[in-house]
Amino acid sequence: MSDISLVREWLKYSHNDLISATHLFNHLYPKQTEIACYLSQQCAEKVLKGYLFFTDTEPPRTHNLIELCKMCMGHDNTFSEILDACADLTPYGVAVRYPNELAVDEALAKSAIGKAQVIHDFCAGRIPEASSMDRKIIEVNGKKFEVPDLELYCEKCGTMNFFYDDDAPPYNCDNCKKPLVDEEPTETAPLQN
Repeated sequence: MSDISLVREWLKYSHNDLISATHLFNHLYPKQTEIACYLSQQCAEKVLKGYLFFTDTEPPRTHNLIELCKMCMGHDNTFSEILDACADLTPYGVAVRYPNELAVDEALAKSAIGKAQVIHDFCAGRIPEASSMDRKIIEVNGKKFEVPDLELYCEKCGTMNFFYDDDAPPYNCDNCKKPLVDEEPTETAPLQN
């Protein structure tokens, strides 16, 4: 069996890259499209490698997400569902770090962040032992939830929004300002008594 603490570290680093990509894209002007794409690729790379460590497979030293995803498919065929997203993010592992290598606009960066989120959630969902990372308790509309961070996806503009314990409702999209939480939010992870 894998060293679950090592797997958790890979997932934590992956999640931090996703948070950073989202923040750099949504909160800085001008929008940091290249670094957001790079961090999106890094998020995907680290969560794929975390899954491989979970399966006791030593991942290669590569930025090629297609190769990593195919290795994961050797353990779970459903990884084929994210192969196209991996192919789309692979060029951002190196090319966007240098001038004049790869042109990236806001639409591509937004798409990259969304694909990284999909890959992250897909992989993390297949590592049940690692999903019990250190969690915070937050209260939304009078109900307490155990979650790593409150992450709300905006259906209107496609932005992933992150909220923390000290953020007070109402929760609005950072990008389009649309309200994200109804009066009675869905309980994704209720506390156990």
